[in-house]
Parts: sequence; structure tokens; C-alpha cells
Amino acid sequence: MRGVVTDRYGQPLPGATVFISSKTQSGLTRNLSTNELGVFQCPALPVGTYSVEARLHGFQNVRANRVDIDLDRTTNVPLKMKLAVSETIQVVGDIPMIDSQNAGVPTYFKQEMVEHLPTNRHMWILMQVAPGVTTDNTAITLAQF
Repeated sequence: MRGVVTDRYGQPLPGATVFISSKTQSGLTRNLSTNELGVFQCPALPVGTYSVEARLHGFQNVRANRVDIDLDRTTNVPLKMKLAVSETIQVVGDIPMIDSQNAGVPTYFKQEMVEHLPTNRHMWILMQVAPGVTTDNTAITLAQF
């Protein structure tokens, strides 16, 4: 018996463990590893029916059942492995509080900023520097603080 273990793109998978077993041959088993080309070989198996399984970390196990071995013939067993996807994503965090009654965003001014801006301390001038604020100069009365 001979075979090649590849990924879904046909690239060889070196280092895969190959288990060959037969129930018809009194529980005969063989454990092999693939070489750098993904090839495994198990010569001189007795005639019979075998199961062949390949395992490799990061891939799903693949199995070929009912592989028949005959006299004077090399049986080819290609095994194609799929990636094992076992990914868990855990999101940790608090849900921000939402004020359903107020859609506004507050803006706070430090006293130092109010005192040092060249605004003559008029409220409407300060409001114009707040993010997202537009003013209509006719609708705002001037107030000092």
C-alpha cells in the first residue's frame, strides 16, 4: 500500500500519522508517518481489506474504509484532509448606557479654557466651538458668565 496525504489544494502534508488496520487479518495494525512529500508506504501487507486513517494537528481526521490489498499489486490510497476549524470568539465588555430620552451629547468646558479664550466670555461664542453645534446668531441672546 502506498498513498499521499494532501490538503484540499493538493499540497502535501508531511508528518501526518497514518493508521492502517484490518479486522480480517486478526486485528493487524500499522502506524506510519508521511515523509516531506506527504507520502506513506506500507509494503508487504497480507491480502485483505483495510481501513486507512490519517491524522495531523490542525486538520480533520480522514479515513478510507474498505481498501482492498491484492497479490502483486501496489494499492494507491490518496487521502485529502480538510482544515479543522474550532475557533471560539468571546467578546467581553459592558454595553454602554444609552439615554433613550436625550439624543444630545454634552460638552464640558474647563474654567481655564473659558477664561483664556478670546471670546469676551459670551456664551454663543463658546457654543460655536463645541463639536456638532451650529448657531443662528439671531436666535441666541448674549449672556455673560
